[in-house]
Amino acid sequence: MELYSDFASILDFGASSDGTSDTAAAFAKAFAAGVRRIRVPAGEYRIDHTLALPSGAWLEVDENARIFAIPGGFTDPFMIANAEYGASDIKIRGGIWDGVCGENKRASHADTVKLGLMFNFIGVDGLVLENLRMFNASSYHVRLGEVKHFRIENVSFEGELTPPCQDGIHMGGGCEYGLIRGVKALPGTMGDDLIALNADDYIWFGQNIGMKALPIRHIRVEDVDAPHCYTVIRILSVNEEVSDCYFKNFRAGYRAIGINLDSTHRCGDAFKTFNRPGGVGNLRDITFENFELWYAGSREVHSPIVSYESNSRNVRFINFRHVRENDTLPTDTINLCSMAETVLLSDGEKRVIGDCEEYISNVDFHGELVVNSNYEVANIPYPEITN
Repeated sequence: MELYSDFASILDFGASSDGTSDTAAAFAKAFAAGVRRIRVPAGEYRIDHTLALPSGAWLEVDENARIFAIPGGFTDPFMIANAEYGASDIKIRGGIWDGVCGENKRASHADTVKLGLMFNFIGVDGLVLENLRMFNASSYHVRLGEVKHFRIENVSFEGELTPPCQDGIHMGGGCEYGLIRGVKALPGTMGDDLIALNADDYIWFGQNIGMKALPIRHIRVEDVDAPHCYTVIRILSVNEEVSDCYFKNFRAGYRAIGINLDSTHRCGDAFKTFNRPGGVGNLRDITFENFELWYAGSREVHSPIVSYESNSRNVRFINFRHVRENDTLPTDTINLCSMAETVLLSDGEKRVIGDCEEYISNVDFHGELVVNSNYEVANIPYPEITN
């Protein structure tokens, strides 16, 4: 029996494999005919408008098929998205996906029309993305909001252009029960966070429009290799909870911040005062296990491996190694500040860090470091955040 014999070829719906026609139109024709399983043979496939996927869509894409945004002419907010809020059971496997960010740039940082996103899934239950090679998003490569029961596996980020806000996999509020495994970022890629969990980040602005301030829960990310990315992990919580998240087997170098837990103190939506009594953030039951991180940038003044400025309970670092021999410049391991009174338990040794007190350490955590803050959720309204 021929593999994927129950899949229709996109060529049967008017697509051309030489990049001369709008493949999104061919997909729309197939979906209108009730077809949900579509095969994309090897070749070049141009996308002029958003490829909108209905519930049950399964795209099986040849490893030598390149799907690319029309150079200099892609004006829709996203390349690929779910057709309607509440969609379910969407799967994309294989292919080379290229946003052509060198010629399809965001019109402005806060532009509400052209966001420069590649994959955009909002309000989907059941999503699978696997065996993808992703190039050159003008903003986020993958943006998820209110997506539940999802799996992203064996994806690579490649390309030479790194515009601002070019995240790899960006999870916004309402994402739950997700597995991300087997992520590679080639040297020099990523203009921003490789893995981001942003529960309530500036949701009315630019590339965050369409997201909601909601908890993020039950996320597992493992087996990540990124020797020269911008930021490895970003977890952002101001008021909303980020909880039950497990990160394991990371080997990465960074140019900006290794693990960023700064509660948006340092972003464009930064708080007016850096040290707020009682701190901000709401992180619970998060584990980082089997990490090897190092500084790979060139800034004399730069961030440590872990920038920790979020209130939290039961955040654990297990077998966490700072690979100093790979550092391009001397680098601290962890910096904690701007938090409520916090207790550190490191291999049985207890240390209390006062409210807004700064703590800097260069010690590896071969055993376990547990961070617990004595806090209440601040419920800080967004008008208190600067523009």
